[in-house]
Order: sequence, then structure tokens, then C-alpha cells
Amino acid sequence: MPKQKIEVFAILGKDDSLTEKTFQQITSTYNMTEVKNSEIRFKWIMFGLKTKDDSAFASGQDMATAQGRMKFTRPLYKSMNAWRSEETKALFIKNRPFMHPTTAAMVAKDIGVN
Repeated sequence: MPKQKIEVFAILGKDDSLTEKTFQQITSTYNMTEVKNSEIRFKWIMFGLKTKDDSAFASGQDMATAQGRMKFTRPLYKSMNAWRSEETKALFIKNRPFMHPTTAAMVAKDIGVN
């Protein structure tokens, strides 16, 4: 089941026709706010960021703060920065001292922070 959810959210995240309302319905139907699996959570958040859902942005902030893997961190910061640059940069500056130096350097480059 986890692999199916990962694939479904990967596909949904590529569909430009889906809206914030669709994201909210899927989130509610499948109780996505309670999912702990990082792979599923990441794909779900990326889908929500694409629809510009406020709760997805908050979840992205949480995951970018708690999850240090570059696999998740860089795409999260890039997607959040594309939508809410100032908030994303402020989050990065706050989190930077706790990040792996390589990850911090790559994210800084990605979002334009010195």
C-alpha cells in the first residue's frame, strides 16, 4: 500500500489541472495529516504545494525542519520558495545551523540565500 500511495501522489503532483480543493478532499478522505511515512508524506506535500494549499505549506515547513535528508529537503525548499519566498528563506535561516553543511549549502544556492 505505501508504494501505491507514493506513486499516486507522484502522479497527482504532476497534474497541473488539480486544484487546492482536490488536495483538501484527498487529504481529508485519506487522513493524510496523520501519515508518518516520509516518502508518502513528501509526495503528498509536494502535491499540495503545487496546488498552493496553505496546510501543505505548513506541512512542508514542518518536514523541512524535522527531516534532514537532502532527497526531501532540497525539493521542499525549492517548491516552497517558488510560492512563498520570504517565509521560506526565513525558515531556512532559522534551520541552517542545524543542517548538514552540504545540504545547507545546496539549499542556500537553490533559494538564493548567501
